[in-house]
Amino acid sequence: TLRANMSERDFASMYELRTDVEDYCPWRKTYLQELEEDDIRISQTFIAVDLNMAGGDRKSDKSALAVGGIQDGNVVILGLHYLEGGLEAQMDQIDTYANSYNAMVVYVEKAAAGHAVLNSMGNFIGDRAYNVRPISHKGKNKGQRLNDVLGPASSCKFYIRKGLELTPVLHEQLKLIAITKGKTKRNDDVGDVVVHLLTAGWYQHVKSGYGQGAVTWGQGTGSGMTECSWGYGRPVPPVVIDGIERVIIPGFS
Repeated sequence: TLRANMSERDFASMYELRTDVEDYCPWRKTYLQELEEDDIRISQTFIAVDLNMAGGDRKSDKSALAVGGIQDGNVVILGLHYLEGGLEAQMDQIDTYANSYNAMVVYVEKAAAGHAVLNSMGNFIGDRAYNVRPISHKGKNKGQRLNDVLGPASSCKFYIRKGLELTPVLHEQLKLIAITKGKTKRNDDVGDVVVHLLTAGWYQHVKSGYGQGAVTWGQGTGSGMTECSWGYGRPVPPVVIDGIERVIIPGFS
């Protein structure tokens, strides 16, 4: 339990009495277990986008897109892509990927150009409407954000589709972020966007039950109204606590 709720670096120094943690990389390739195509049974998909449009001579900055899904309470990385060209071309590519993967949510980093694009989209990318949501770094650098997902990663909660072209690049960039504690000017955009994807997938989908409950439609209570209940898991039967009946929702206990 302790190990699952802290970074491997902290656990090694505090509970394994390791003295070489400065040279120890908290990211391990085994944290992303490969999943065969035939074994993938995704219940929902979502996309994370890291838009870098600084221009100039900053060739190390690229725009990256990662696709994730939820399967049996685990997060599965389904696709890794670089976005090419200017903003208009990148938006077309986001639209194409969102449709091809049947994404229900598109997460966009709430920083710099990404924030401006998020505000201008108004939940629309191209001619289609998506649930566009901001990703906030909450004042944390990349290394700190990676630490936030090392707990579930070490508990075998993350998978990746076998055979993705950018998988080796992803591992190298995650290793770079872990070793440098996020303080690097080298290209790490795929690693950065995957950290956002895993964070959103684990904390906003798996832990909260978002999108995992069945969609049910029924008669509304008012004229022309239709009741719809979905997206935040299935409440369990009411329990009595201190004489008060409460409904416990998974992920919010």
